Amino acid sequence: MTYHAKCFKSSRTEITLLPSPPSPPPFLPCISPLSRLPSLLQDSSVSELEVAAGAEQAQDSERDRDMARDRDKSRASLAQTSASELPCTSHSSSRPNLLSPFTAGDYVLSSSLSACSLLPEGAVEPMQIDADPQEDQQNTPDTNYVVENPTLDLEQFASSYSGLMRIERLQFIAQHCPQLRAEALKMALSFVQRTFNVDVYEEIHRRLTDAKRQAQGVPDAVPDGLVEAPLLDTAWAESTRKKALLKLEKLDTDLKNYKGNSIKESIRRGHDDLGDHYLDCGDLSNALKCYSRARDYCTSAKHVINMCLNVIKVSVYLQNWSHVLSYVSKAESTPEIAEQRGERDSQNQSVLTKLKCAAGLAELASRKYKPAAKCFLQASFDHCDFPELLSPSNVAVYGGMCALATFDRQELQKNIISSSSFKLFLELEPQVRDIIFKFYESQYASCLKLLDEMKGQIFTLSARGFDPATFWLLAQRSNH
Repeated sequence: MTYHAKCFKSSRTEITLLPSPPSPPPFLPCISPLSRLPSLLQDSSVSELEVAAGAEQAQDSERDRDMARDRDKSRASLAQTSASELPCTSHSSSRPNLLSPFTAGDYVLSSSLSACSLLPEGAVEPMQIDADPQEDQQNTPDTNYVVENPTLDLEQFASSYSGLMRIERLQFIAQHCPQLRAEALKMALSFVQRTFNVDVYEEIHRRLTDAKRQAQGVPDAVPDGLVEAPLLDTAWAESTRKKALLKLEKLDTDLKNYKGNSIKESIRRGHDDLGDHYLDCGDLSNALKCYSRARDYCTSAKHVINMCLNVIKVSVYLQNWSHVLSYVSKAESTPEIAEQRGERDSQNQSVLTKLKCAAGLAELASRKYKPAAKCFLQASFDHCDFPELLSPSNVAVYGGMCALATFDRQELQKNIISSSSFKLFLELEPQVRDIIFKFYESQYASCLKLLDEMKGQIFTLSARGFDPATFWLLAQRSNH
């Protein structure tokens, strides 16, 4: 069905769509003020006669009672309007009606029940640009993926981390690698018994018991020696809780004494000790509070940096990424870091590497791949020692893959291929290095094949870091 457009001029502006058959749809009133009528009609490339008629009728507000007669006249004149003067095209938009005249001004006259607006032709409507392309439903990562036939050395993998991160990484492996589930849980169970975290101990033991029960239904799935879950050590759990409570009371008493003596340095260390203890117990919220309170008692830039690193570490565990970036910025603004842009000593370079790695994790978790790549590329291989969060191999994988997904060829050449510092990281992950080189050389088939072979290995590194959705970006880019 062909539609023609006509603007009816009266004391109230109206825009309507009328079909060529003799039964037109009802008029839709437009709430635009009368003062806008001449400019609106002129901008939409309506003929000068219509503009003049509209201005003349707009001035005569006494003819409201003749609305029916004017409507009949407008319908009669509409039937004589040439299609070349005001062509109309259909538009599959969420807006009810769109008139799109192909004139020199290239404007689109959009009418609705609430307002009239002018948009340049080809402009994207607000509801269409609000969605981030990377948030597309097809690119949403599947958090329930399973890695079959992993080629991971679990002991070497676990030795790259320390503290709570080691336990979390092992639990992540157990969740996504069925073949390594029992071994990873047993290893995590032995590590957690070195801490005061009784709740996590009981949770891991429950998961290990469930894994044993599931393996009994499939005898050949996992070797029998790996599914033998030790009995729950209730005596250890009770003893550990008592020890943790006694240590907490002692640390709290010491802190009160320090505050009574008003010695800032002692108070700061008291808060740090309390934060360390809460972290060892798995109480992340209280650990964050204690580390943050130490800020008021910092007397040097070194103390501020140490406080920031403690807060960053716990914020990563809590996945509070905005907090991570905020304290990275605070640490970088301290004089010891901000004022030494040239040659830095070993200690400052180590601090800067930790800050860049933490910022890279935060950007990566927020799916901002290019900023994440830039952060990881600034890490120093000789000073990359942050086992509480990630390993040098993680830096190679995260930085290399994010750069591959977002950098152009010139950036890849400058920051990856010709980089003497990041090449040292890539030596730890030769597959990542080969993937980058194959992509740069336009050998896309080989690149995608290597990427597919490495997918399982990288998915095992996703805890607190790599987002599997990055593979979708890499595949799309290579296919183009």
